Amino acid sequence: MPDLPGMPKISVGAATRPARLAEIWMAAVVAIAITFLLGQATAKAQAPDFSGKTVTIVVGFGPGGGYDTWARTVADHLGSHLPGEPTVIVENMPGGGGNRASVFLASVAPKDGTVISVFPQPFPLEGLIGRLGDNVAPEDFGYIGRLTTHTATLLMWNTSPVKTLADAMSREAPIATPGIDVTNIVARIVNERMGTQFKIIQGYEGSSEMAFALEREEVEGMSQSLESLVAKHPDWLPEGKVNVIWQVATTRNDLLPDVPAVTELPIDGDDAALLRLLASLGDTGRPLGMPPGVAPEVLQVFRDAFDAMVQDPDFIADAVKRGLQLDTEPGAAVAASVAAAMNTPEPTVDALKALLVAAP
Repeated sequence: MPDLPGMPKISVGAATRPARLAEIWMAAVVAIAITFLLGQATAKAQAPDFSGKTVTIVVGFGPGGGYDTWARTVADHLGSHLPGEPTVIVENMPGGGGNRASVFLASVAPKDGTVISVFPQPFPLEGLIGRLGDNVAPEDFGYIGRLTTHTATLLMWNTSPVKTLADAMSREAPIATPGIDVTNIVARIVNERMGTQFKIIQGYEGSSEMAFALEREEVEGMSQSLESLVAKHPDWLPEGKVNVIWQVATTRNDLLPDVPAVTELPIDGDDAALLRLLASLGDTGRPLGMPPGVAPEVLQVFRDAFDAMVQDPDFIADAVKRGLQLDTEPGAAVAASVAAAMNTPEPTVDALKALLVAAP
């Protein structure tokens, strides 16, 4: 057939174009499917697996105290919720009011998920004032989840003449603390601003050692969280063996309705802001965490395991049996709380540093 004017030429091969396009689309679909399957296989191969491994929970205080009890309770249950069901053990590393263990995690511990810790409640404060060293930043750690809140208190033994803050204004009262913990800081503030005479004796390895010193009347008072008090010494409050002088909280706990919260004390200015900061840290509580630099997928595996563990009836029953009060929070929320604490305004940080400038 002759070509018509103005009409394009038609190639004989044009008739095969639809078939060719179908072949191209089919090849693309196959390539996408292969890529997806390879990606899935790679992801599965790289998923954290702790089969045959041992996970160590490092505790910055001595055996028998509140942090130690929490760690051993977690050790009995966390492994069954981790891939490969590893063995989980506890290692005590007391020193520096819990800081020795935190520094170990940041500087020495492997970053593969085989070493974790229960962090001390004042951990963010220690970072704010530079007591952890230049290379340890609390906001850089991986937080797995909060086990419980932490309401710090000052307990005075029943034989001490000091029953209230007013009593401590007229006589010296020796109190035991593990280091620069929250109760230690509050004691320094009330000594300076209210004229109390608490003599702070620090360096105890944990609450068990302090309780022993208290019962032997080597000291008149001690730093103790309300949660640990209920768990470790359930008879102390009901039987009147101790008097609680203050609670580091924004509101009064139901168990201590007649004990003032530190935010109620007649203190103003930067010290009042510092007391509010200390009270807010109670919500950070006792978090379980990992060293900085652990791979995100490993942290997520531990967060998922933690979330499953705290819903496990066996874990809950074990915690209740040991007198522990569960008040859990996901790891992401703990990380946000720590980050907020690390963004404390400079004047409040300066007030804290000035308060502790003479502290050992």
